[in-house]
Amino acid sequence: GIPTNVYNTKDLGLLVGPNPMDDLVTIQAAKEIKSIKIYSSNGSLLVAENLNATKSSINTTSLLSGIYLMTVEFEDGTKLSKKLIK
Repeated sequence: GIPTNVYNTKDLGLLVGPNPMDDLVTIQAAKEIKSIKIYSSNGSLLVAENLNATKSSINTTSLLSGIYLMTVEFEDGTKLSKKLIK
Protein backbone atom coordinates (compact mmCIF):
# COMPACT_ATOMS: atom_id res chain seq x y z
CA GLY A 1 0.00 0.00 0.00
CA ILE A 2 0.85 3.66 0.00
CA PRO A 3 2.72 4.88 3.09
CA THR A 4 0.81 7.37 5.20
CA ASN A 5 3.68 8.95 7.16
CA VAL A 6 4.44 12.16 5.28
CA TYR A 7 7.16 14.66 6.21
CA ASN A 8 7.77 18.21 5.10
CA THR A 9 10.08 18.07 2.08
CA LYS A 10 11.92 21.22 3.18
CA ASP A 11 12.84 19.60 6.51
CA LEU A 12 14.65 16.78 4.71
CA GLY A 13 16.26 18.93 2.04
CA LEU A 14 14.35 17.09 -0.70
CA LEU A 15 14.16 18.73 -4.11
CA VAL A 16 12.00 17.20 -6.85
CA GLY A 17 11.63 18.68 -10.29
CA PRO A 18 10.29 19.51 -12.60
CA ASN A 19 6.75 19.18 -11.25
CA PRO A 20 4.70 18.93 -13.44
CA MET A 21 7.06 16.25 -14.77
CA ASP A 22 8.34 15.99 -18.30
CA ASP A 23 10.21 12.88 -19.51
CA LEU A 24 12.71 13.00 -16.66
CA VAL A 25 12.24 13.86 -12.99
CA THR A 26 15.23 14.60 -10.76
CA ILE A 27 15.25 13.88 -7.03
CA GLN A 28 17.92 15.36 -4.79
CA ALA A 29 18.18 15.15 -1.00
CA ALA A 30 20.44 16.27 1.82
CA LYS A 31 20.84 12.64 2.97
CA GLU A 32 21.17 9.27 1.26
CA ILE A 33 18.12 7.91 -0.52
CA LYS A 34 17.54 4.16 -0.27
CA SER A 35 14.64 3.85 -2.73
CA ILE A 36 12.20 5.81 -4.85
CA LYS A 37 8.77 4.50 -5.82
CA ILE A 38 6.10 6.09 -7.98
CA TYR A 39 2.47 4.99 -7.60
CA SER A 40 -0.55 5.67 -9.79
CA SER A 41 -3.57 7.46 -8.31
CA ASN A 42 -5.20 4.06 -7.67
CA GLY A 43 -2.18 2.79 -5.70
CA SER A 44 -0.48 0.63 -8.34
CA LEU A 45 3.33 0.63 -8.17
CA LEU A 46 4.65 1.90 -11.53
CA VAL A 47 8.31 2.72 -10.88
CA ALA A 48 10.67 1.28 -8.25
CA GLU A 49 14.30 2.27 -8.08
CA ASN A 50 16.79 1.22 -5.40
CA LEU A 51 19.82 3.40 -4.87
CA ASN A 52 22.31 4.58 -2.30
CA ALA A 53 22.80 8.17 -3.37
CA THR A 54 21.68 11.71 -2.65
CA LYS A 55 20.58 12.36 -6.25
CA SER A 56 18.76 10.41 -8.94
CA SER A 57 16.97 11.03 -12.23
CA ILE A 58 14.05 8.82 -13.22
CA ASN A 59 12.81 8.39 -16.77
CA THR A 60 9.05 9.03 -16.76
CA THR A 61 8.34 8.78 -20.51
CA SER A 62 6.19 5.67 -19.92
CA LEU A 63 3.87 7.53 -17.51
CA LEU A 64 0.67 8.96 -18.96
CA SER A 65 -0.66 12.40 -18.05
CA GLY A 66 -2.14 12.33 -14.55
CA ILE A 67 -1.43 12.56 -10.84
CA TYR A 68 1.10 10.26 -9.15
CA LEU A 69 2.45 9.71 -5.66
CA MET A 70 6.19 9.40 -5.22
CA THR A 71 7.55 7.80 -2.06
CA VAL A 72 11.17 8.36 -1.11
CA GLU A 73 12.75 6.14 1.56
CA PHE A 74 15.98 7.30 3.14
CA GLU A 75 18.79 5.10 4.49
CA ASP A 76 17.72 5.91 8.07
CA GLY A 77 14.21 4.51 7.43
CA THR A 78 12.48 7.88 7.10
CA LYS A 79 9.86 7.91 4.34
CA LEU A 80 8.44 10.89 2.52
CA SER A 81 5.62 11.10 -0.03
CA LYS A 82 5.13 13.80 -2.63
CA LYS A 83 2.42 14.35 -5.25
CA LEU A 84 3.67 14.53 -8.83
CA ILE A 85 1.76 15.75 -11.87
CA LYS A 86 2.40 14.84 -15.48
